[in-house]
Amino acid sequence: MALPTPHLVIDHALPAGLHDGLLQWALAHEADFERSSVRKDGQAYQGEERQSWSCAAGLGEFKQPFRAAISAMLPEMFHTLGIEPFEPGKIEVEMSAHRDGDYFQPHRDSFHGQNRDAGGDRVITAVYYFHAQPKGFTGGEFAIYPFGEGDPLLVEARDNRLLAIPAFALHEVKPIRCEDDAFRSARFAINAWVRRAPKPPPQ
Repeated sequence: MALPTPHLVIDHALPAGLHDGLLQWALAHEADFERSSVRKDGQAYQGEERQSWSCAAGLGEFKQPFRAAISAMLPEMFHTLGIEPFEPGKIEVEMSAHRDGDYFQPHRDSFHGQNRDAGGDRVITAVYYFHAQPKGFTGGEFAIYPFGEGDPLLVEARDNRLLAIPAFALHEVKPIRCEDDAFRSARFAINAWVRRAPKPPPQ
């Protein structure tokens, strides 16, 4: 029997000022969005399994307020996801945009073997959704696969919604459809990975 993957959905996740600021930042930095990459065997590359855009300029002045907002939500994430609380070593963030035809095939965000790095292990994946009004896309649901055989749970990418899952859970971004290819029609998101600090080497 398949077991459902624990997940947390928070609507109206950020205050209006931070939400609006992130949207205006994204729209003003269209030129800084580059094709997203994935990592395999310790190397980053652009592959067919992920088609989206990532902002090379990051979150700018909104990085710290966004990280603070994620930190404030951690107690609820730990409780709902069944994860023993810990002090994060780092909250990694990435702003992305999915345009017409973009997607991300089933994958996990936790790293193993050569893909692990000194920044600590990803324990929680949180995704914050935002978009311009009126909404310019359809699709783009976040599919959460159960532990075992079974159909995924589809979570709609609603404006100002945050979704959190264990980073080792299998998930997918379903294909996006836009009526036009205008940048403001994209499905914007901020991917946040809560990392557990690596254990110090034995003395």
